[in-house]
Order: sequence, then C-alpha cells, then structure tokens
Amino acid sequence: MATEDGYTRFACDRAEANHDGGELPIVYLGPNDKERGRWLSAEYTDKNGVKMKATLCPKCAKVWKEMHQAFAAQLTEYMEKGRR
Repeated sequence: MATEDGYTRFACDRAEANHDGGELPIVYLGPNDKERGRWLSAEYTDKNGVKMKATLCPKCAKVWKEMHQAFAAQLTEYMEKGRR
C-alpha cells in the first residue's frame, strides 16, 4: 500500500544536545506500534509554578522515571523522619 493513514509524530521535548549525536529523536508510529509505549507523556510543575507537559523519547523517559523514583524515596524519608 503506497499510502497509510493514522500515524502520530513523536518528537522529544528535550533539547537536541541531550540526545546521541545531538539530533532530536523523531518517529512516526501507528496506533498499534509497540514502540508507542516507550514514549512518555509527562506533566510537571516548573520552577515558576506553571503546569507543563512534555513528550519524552524512551531514553529521556527512563531518566525521568529514575528521577521520580529517587524523589519519591526522598519524600517518603522526609515524611517518615522521626516516626516510631
């Protein structure tokens, strides 16, 4: 088939310099493509208190998840400190 519809363009919202070769990862994925699950749609509040959204490639998504796990552990430790 020469023409296919229904693909979504995914591009990482982090700067090119954060990626291998300094190139922004951009892919086109169909609705049933397993690779879609490796991309992350993230929401966060920036340093000014503004709610932001970002799309992260698999490499950046992995680091994002690791940062959130570390923060969750720190927050739990903070909240539990001094409890018996």
